[in-house]
Amino acid sequence: MKAVCSSLLGAMTLSLLSTAAMGVEVSVKTRCVDKARSICYCVTSKFEPLIDEKIALFRARIADGKSKGKLAGYLSLPMSTRGGGYFALNVEIAEKASSQVSALFGEGAVVIVNPASSDGNLEIGTENASQPDYLFMWSSILWGAEDGKPDIDFIYFLGPSDFRSALHVGVPSIAENWASEFEKRVASDSHFASLVSSGKIAKRDFIAYYTLRASATVSLGAHDEWNVVTQANKVRRATLGKDGVATQVAMWFDGKPVSPLDYESTISAGNVGTCGPGNAVPKAPPIDPNDRRAY
Repeated sequence: MKAVCSSLLGAMTLSLLSTAAMGVEVSVKTRCVDKARSICYCVTSKFEPLIDEKIALFRARIADGKSKGKLAGYLSLPMSTRGGGYFALNVEIAEKASSQVSALFGEGAVVIVNPASSDGNLEIGTENASQPDYLFMWSSILWGAEDGKPDIDFIYFLGPSDFRSALHVGVPSIAENWASEFEKRVASDSHFASLVSSGKIAKRDFIAYYTLRASATVSLGAHDEWNVVTQANKVRRATLGKDGVATQVAMWFDGKPVSPLDYESTISAGNVGTCGPGNAVPKAPPIDPNDRRAY
């Protein structure tokens, strides 16, 4: 990937055809958070000004929090309606989990960036951004304005117990409790009920997802975020020596710090990649307020 990224400049713009059924052209551009380390995304040109505006917004909030002595954290989680998961439920859980993480460290001591918040939406009229658009934005925050100097102090990857505690899903009998949550959603959420009746979300898949898998582990975006932070920590260790090891971005998963080995381990990529014939960006569909984006 590094060779590809080196041969295609981050400022390179392409006009690519989306699916033949749509028959529309979408202008995209390769933008790199760090080209030398192949942290590049195929960004929709139309959304670039909004993306840059949002990056500045969140950096300003983080800087304001730090100026008041607060620790800056980032919440990483799955959001999309995929594999049995449900977007609206994940967004609800993210809001509650953000409050729980704040309470864990001290509400007056931290500022948390929650990517599921409405402030993070990338929408222009009835169009929404692509997944790489979002990941370029969030990766820029995680990487930092200066090479190897992330804006954040820690990243918190949600795990299964975080999902349970956010909705007060008890143990034992986790699967049975999620089955009860499924029935509650069908009765109270018309959009969820329509997805169930159309076969887009099956009860068994829902139960399996939230009982066994609901976590940053099953999020393509979270995979990118993990790798960005591990790469940023690698730069810090290389440039600052012993001080770099001592000042790495802290990584937490499911309520606990990750192991020393995990700090230096990368995982499979999610959305990272340059623009090219193999990854044309289709025109985004009209915004569905119940499922704004895939993540």
